[in-house]
Amino acid sequence: EAVLEGLTIDASGSGFGIKATAGCVRIVDCEVRNAKAYLVDLNGEVVAVIENCAFSNTMHGVRFRGSVDARITDCTFTDWLHYAVEIQGTAEAGPEATIDGNTFRAPKPGKGGARQMIVAHNPDKVSNITGLQVLNNRCLGPGKYYDRTSSESPGTADQIKISYAVDFVVSGNLSVGGGENGMTVELDSARGL
Repeated sequence: EAVLEGLTIDASGSGFGIKATAGCVRIVDCEVRNAKAYLVDLNGEVVAVIENCAFSNTMHGVRFRGSVDARITDCTFTDWLHYAVEIQGTAEAGPEATIDGNTFRAPKPGKGGARQMIVAHNPDKVSNITGLQVLNNRCLGPGKYYDRTSSESPGTADQIKISYAVDFVVSGNLSVGGGENGMTVELDSARGL
């Protein structure tokens, strides 16, 4: 098991802060910032626990992709552009993830991107994101509509968006100041609570 604890990781504009494709990873009490792509990218056969971390100034915050089994709790996300937490299925596998007790603040201004705080999706259009739990998160938007053409807009789209998920639970979340919807469940999702 790789353990990262009490670290400040400044990606200084490189693509990634932390990247793993296999094994067990534990990230605790860290500050991760300044990445061009993802602050944390877990892609493949990874088991991960991320607790009490601060993520800031990035294109994307944390991505779980493929057959990742991950839990992210009590973290804060600020100054992100596209997704704060992305749960992404592939044609072969979907992540099993728990997103619990985190605080998401408004994104930074900038063009493009989906501006979603928590998103579960599958570009391959396979409903294999199983057992997803989105619990007790605080999604605090700026109360402005999302405008993908404006470099000045810090608005958000759907703060929580679930697609291609089965047997999932979304409960106890607070959504304030969203630009479009607080939460959307769509596209071949089933048996959600």
